[in-house]
Amino acid sequence: MKLRQVKIDDIKVPETRVTSYFSAEVYQEFASSIKAAGVMEPVVCVEVGEELYLVDGKNRLVQAKERGDISVPVAVIPGEEKDIYLSNLFLNVMRGKPRVREMREVIELLYKDYAMGVDQIAARTGLSQVFIDNLLLISQLPDEIVTAFDEERLAKGKALALAELPTPELQVKLFYQIDGRNISVKDVEDIVLDMLRMVGIPPPPPAVVVPEAERRLACDMCSREYEVKWLKSVFLCAECESLLRYQLKDIELQALHRVKAASDPVG
Repeated sequence: MKLRQVKIDDIKVPETRVTSYFSAEVYQEFASSIKAAGVMEPVVCVEVGEELYLVDGKNRLVQAKERGDISVPVAVIPGEEKDIYLSNLFLNVMRGKPRVREMREVIELLYKDYAMGVDQIAARTGLSQVFIDNLLLISQLPDEIVTAFDEERLAKGKALALAELPTPELQVKLFYQIDGRNISVKDVEDIVLDMLRMVGIPPPPPAVVVPEAERRLACDMCSREYEVKWLKSVFLCAECESLLRYQLKDIELQALHRVKAASDPVG
């Protein structure tokens, strides 16, 4: 990563991207600080060939331009096209509150246009595979349902319940029955199960929860392994940790001396 001063007009802003959003009050404070002092924290760009693509800092870029600045500090990351969207997704999910529509669109782009698997997207963004799978599943629903989800008129749980229906016609039919009604996710799931029974499709089996094997970790002091539940977290400064280690080592040496003395022949 390199730091450069770059002309604002030379930075390309991808049309499909995730942007962090803030409350009006917080954004006003943010805008005031940029107006007074300029952009102090560099925006982040991915460099593909000779082009710079913005991945983090659109709000800073907008305010800098309104302030009349010609250039801004930029942290430049070399990469390829897909890195533009991966970095954008990762960095903006970490800040503020992204819109689920934008996250869905970026994930769909990575999955379809760049042939990235769900596991690959998860590894590069920190998002769970279940979350990514769910957004991709919702992306396959009829347009009116996807639009309602993107506009946050349809909860994710309800959209996923609709996805259990076997045809777009049934999905749309139920969507119009529940759209605008004060109905819970559980109610929608129950209606879906009834519709599946009516068309002769067995309901999906319950998810099988496989218990994880008990993790074992080594104690930092004695190196013996224990189940995680028996280990304790203790926060020590470097000086106290060094002193504790010294004292424990001294106790071990004294114990060894006592064992040796007890095993030596008398006289």
